[in-house]
Amino acid sequence: MKNLTKLLVLYEEINDYIDTIEEDYVVLSENNNKDLHLLNHIRKLFPALSPLEVSSLLFLIKMGRENHKNSENKVEIVGTYPSDLDVNLRQTVSVVRQLILEAEKSILITGYSISEFINEIIELLINRSRQGVKVQFFIDKGINARAFFNRDINSTNFKIYQYRRNENFSSLHAKVIMADNKRAFVSSSNLSYNGIVNNIEIGTLISGEKVNSIAELFEKLLLKDMFVKIT
Repeated sequence: MKNLTKLLVLYEEINDYIDTIEEDYVVLSENNNKDLHLLNHIRKLFPALSPLEVSSLLFLIKMGRENHKNSENKVEIVGTYPSDLDVNLRQTVSVVRQLILEAEKSILITGYSISEFINEIIELLINRSRQGVKVQFFIDKGINARAFFNRDINSTNFKIYQYRRNENFSSLHAKVIMADNKRAFVSSSNLSYNGIVNNIEIGTLISGEKVNSIAELFEKLLLKDMFVKIT
């Protein structure tokens, strides 16, 4: 346990050191007091390591941190645009379907404006809920909920919430689809033919633990009774 504590202290010291350098390769110099302090600390636990081996170890830790950071939060640009354009972007409709189909535990989706075009998406969400995926559908106060959800949902996993009229905040204007609190598509696209197929729209597909903040936001909005549960 004592050695473990020393390792953890050393690890924190190495991380603090790496935060201060900009070079890709880490080279410790015995002529630099800060470098020498870290080098001596490492040598106490790993006396057989040469200065070159210590530098190689620090380089591996630095690269591992950067790789973890890159994989932790990724952003991909997504668009709705004419299919004949030579643009290296994924289309909105394919990302929407992918998130719904690949969700394993939960889906959170919001709608400011909805058209009959998304009836297929609603059926897809209902089917996923029957497969055990928990679906939360948040819609704005201006949407006629019965027009889109007057069907046999028959699933305890499908919950619909409608925004209440509020003196301070006029609408639920967010356009979000989130899967498993790990991936979220945030877009200018409404849930309509124009938004998903026919307009020029831009959105981002975000992956990483920061996506969970979206779920936390809606949990707090529910606690403040800013939505009324329809189903």
